Amino acid sequence: MFKSIDALHHYITQLVTLSEQDKKVMVQHISAIHSELEDINSNYKSSEKERDLATKYLNKTIIDLERNHKQLSEANTFLAHQNVIIDNNLQKLISAYEELEQFTYIASHDLKSPLRTISSYAQLLQARYTDKLDAKAHEYLDIIIQSMHNMTDVIDDSLAYSRIGREGLKRTKPIKIKDVIEIVNKNLETEIKESHAQIIYEELPTIVGKKTNFIQLFQNLIANSIKYRSQEKPIVTITSRVEDDDSWCILVTDNGRGIEKIYHDSIFQPFKRIDGGNVSGAGIGLAICKKICTMYSGKISIDSEVDQGTTFTILLKDLIQS
Repeated sequence: MFKSIDALHHYITQLVTLSEQDKKVMVQHISAIHSELEDINSNYKSSEKERDLATKYLNKTIIDLERNHKQLSEANTFLAHQNVIIDNNLQKLISAYEELEQFTYIASHDLKSPLRTISSYAQLLQARYTDKLDAKAHEYLDIIIQSMHNMTDVIDDSLAYSRIGREGLKRTKPIKIKDVIEIVNKNLETEIKESHAQIIYEELPTIVGKKTNFIQLFQNLIANSIKYRSQEKPIVTITSRVEDDDSWCILVTDNGRGIEKIYHDSIFQPFKRIDGGNVSGAGIGLAICKKICTMYSGKISIDSEVDQGTTFTILLKDLIQS
């Protein structure tokens, strides 16, 4: 464009001497300059319109950012307030839990003391006056003494249930499930010998946890298999496999009486008995098993039919020692 203007200026200053050919050239240059000026003007208007749109969009963005910043500040304030409430409630919950633990321990201790006294005097009465009491009186005393023993078992089991998880999952370490089963076999040596039970187990995983928890878990399951055995010699088989999600599945299978399906959902509830109290125990063993599995973010389920035995399935994830 500037070359065209310079050329135009040159031609104008020499207008007097211009030939017809030069005049034609000058007209062409003027036309070109005019066309360029029109393009510049059009581009300027277009740029001005785009600038106005950009300015409008930028102003809207600024307004949105200010509004979002305000909402975020309000949300942060609300969240901080909620965190304070949660912390306060957590402290109250911890205090209440500690008080409940203390109450459970004291209550169990205070309850067991009079139970022992009643049982002792009932046994003393039965021993000293055995010749003066008729058969019915002896029957009543046997019921009293047995009821005292049953109540003591309920208190002991309740205390054991409340203690699970009291110390959290601290001091965990690698545990061979095979070693756990061997300890359980020693603990249940009398029951195993009396029932001629056979405990079969293959290579089992090594997990990370507290050994006492898993001794409780497998001891309750194996003891139940012996306690609720059928007419056949009890056989308990413990196997394991790896699931698709890399969790371990441990199966405890027996050839016992089996359990009706209608009880499968409630069998893990504390004090749930399905035998009418014909077998000793408070009915809290499977509740302890479930609580231990839950404490380790695991699961336990049952698959059983009457006269077809029972299989307990334990799923454990993120506890496997690599």
